[in-house]
Amino acid sequence: MTWRSRTIVHTVDAVEAWLRGSIQLDKPLLIGVDGFDGAGKSHLTRALSNRCGFPYIAVDDDRFRARHFDDGSGVTSYADTTNIAKLREEASSLRRGALPFLVDAVTLGDVLTAVGEKADVRIYVMKLSENFLVADLVWHEQYNIAGFEDGSFPLEPPPLARCILEYHAQSKPHERADLIYAWQPPMNV
Repeated sequence: MTWRSRTIVHTVDAVEAWLRGSIQLDKPLLIGVDGFDGAGKSHLTRALSNRCGFPYIAVDDDRFRARHFDDGSGVTSYADTTNIAKLREEASSLRRGALPFLVDAVTLGDVLTAVGEKADVRIYVMKLSENFLVADLVWHEQYNIAGFEDGSFPLEPPPLARCILEYHAQSKPHERADLIYAWQPPMNV
């Protein structure tokens, strides 16, 4: 399936097949995995790491956390909460390796810019509703971003949510992705 000239897949198997058919597996390419908080980025990253043998960096991992939004330090971006030096060191080490590697983060583009890196391949993860419709894609694109941009957002979001909404409104990672992994959680029975 395609949407806005982007390939959309719905299973980890399909993501793996797309990667194996689309990238050189003997080069240290940075595969960036982006999406909203709770979309399933880390789940996909771990699954691909296990299946393909690619190393991965989960930016949410405590070893990369320098600060938190709620620590009173006035942090305004997700990248500001990240231990940039440690992340840069690990990414640089993986760039010297022989395999592609995965990096997942909730505002991936901002984090990679702070580290001085760019994703060679971009995967955007979105979790679909139980009753998936094509309309979910349109809803996700708008995800209150339009209201946020024009000032009609009904409530002031918490700092992390605000950071994520600003990132999506400005960077539009779902439009810049090479692949969209749109998955549906198992239905509650």
